[in-house]
This record gives sequence, structure tokens and C-alpha cells, in this order.
Amino acid sequence: MARLSKGRKKVEIVKMKNESNMQVTFSKRRAGLFKKASELCTLCGAEIAIVVFSPGKANKVYSFGHPSLELLVDTFLGRDLPPPNDDDRHNHLIRAHRNTGQRGLNKEVMDMQESLRKEKAIGKSLLESGREAYDRVCESPIIEGLSQSQLEQLKKALESQKRKVEFEAELQQMGSDAPLPFLTFGSALSPTSGDGASSSHGPNGQVKFNTDGSYFDHNGKAGIGGLARDSVGSFPFALVLPIQCRDHNAAEAMAAHFAVKWLKARG
Repeated sequence: MARLSKGRKKVEIVKMKNESNMQVTFSKRRAGLFKKASELCTLCGAEIAIVVFSPGKANKVYSFGHPSLELLVDTFLGRDLPPPNDDDRHNHLIRAHRNTGQRGLNKEVMDMQESLRKEKAIGKSLLESGREAYDRVCESPIIEGLSQSQLEQLKKALESQKRKVEFEAELQQMGSDAPLPFLTFGSALSPTSGDGASSSHGPNGQVKFNTDGSYFDHNGKAGIGGLARDSVGSFPFALVLPIQCRDHNAAEAMAAHFAVKWLKARG
């Protein structure tokens, strides 16, 4: 049986009777309270002291203070602070440096949370758009009137578009800092070191690769160059595979794998 959800609704502000619900609510709201206080310190440079006692028999104490809970309590109570000595000055500088770093970290966390919120909103929007487009295609009367052969043709066309989208996504990722099985893609076909071998190609629609024998570092990063050829003409294709690979045949096979995907996406 599906679990029924109460959904989002306005919570009545009265003391809870259920002990378990009370503890959960206290934990969440306490964390939210301290977070808002930290944001206020970061944004406005405010000095804040908060002391919270947990409900129930445990009666635990939780506190938040900026720049220091003890300092703010003494200031609030009007206590005369002892005259500063060299150690106090040194400790004050340490606290000031630590607080400056904390404010910077708080700002970074807030910026990251905001970026994450925006990315989630974009992802949700794209997902909903994709579902709507899928529903429109599936519910279209045109689909219902197609024959078996026409449906097969439509399936092949959609699969072809899917491959093109996947490959385009790989190309866009390749331009970013995201790690991929290959790092460069272009006309760099000449060997930089090693025994070297010239690139060659077969008939249209076929792919042939020759590895250049280059190793750019001691971690086994292999450089592979070759020509991929289709009905339009020859296209230079170069890869740098960041893999532990000292076997040219294995590296060449991986290069051919991505080249075939490239040719299919172009077709």
C-alpha cells in the first residue's frame, strides 16, 4: 500500500505533545537558528550570542557565539575585563584571524548553497520539460496512426538523435574541467616522443588508427593520433588517454571506440 504523505502545510505554533516529534523539531530548528545567526554575522559583522537548552529530561546546553560567547556574555553583564597583556594581544590576533577566515568560509558555503539551489531548479525544469515533451509525443494521434515499419523508422531516427545528443554532451564536457577518458580532440597527429608512427585511414566510413608511441609522463598517459574518414571527407582525430596503458593495441582500441561514436553521431 502506498504511503500517504501529509504534504506541505502550515504548522500550528503550539507546544508539541509527542516527545519524539519535539526532539526532531528542536534539532532541525536549532541548526537553522545557528545557521541564520552565522549568516547575520557574515553579512553585517554583528556580534551574536545564543544559548539554547534542549527540551525534555536531557536538558542539554547548546551555544553559538561570535566572536566569542564568553566575551559577549562578559560585555553584556558589564564585567570589567582584565587589562590586556602580550599573551592576550597575541590571542586576540589569533581570534581575529580565525574569525576572518570563518567569515570567508561562511560566505563560500552560502554561495555554494545558492548555486546548488539554482542548479537544482534548472534540473527540475529540464526534467519537467522532458516529461512534457515525452507525453506529447506518446499521446500524439500521429504516433497511433503509424504502421509497424514507420514506427521502426521513427525509433531509428530517435536513437540517432539520442546518439548525437550524447556525443554533443561529451564534446561540451571535454571543453570543461570535467575529467573524461580523453583530454584533447583536434588535429594534433604528429608524435611528440617515442618510436612514432604515421597516421593512415581506410575507405569512407571506416576508421584506422596508428598510435604515435608518445608517453607524456611516468603515469602512462598515452597519446594516440589518427584520421577518421566518412562520406564527407577526412577528419583529423587526436586523443590523449589518461590511463595506465603501455600496450599500443589497447590504447588504439579505445581511440577507435570514441572515433566510431563520433562518426555515427555525424551520420
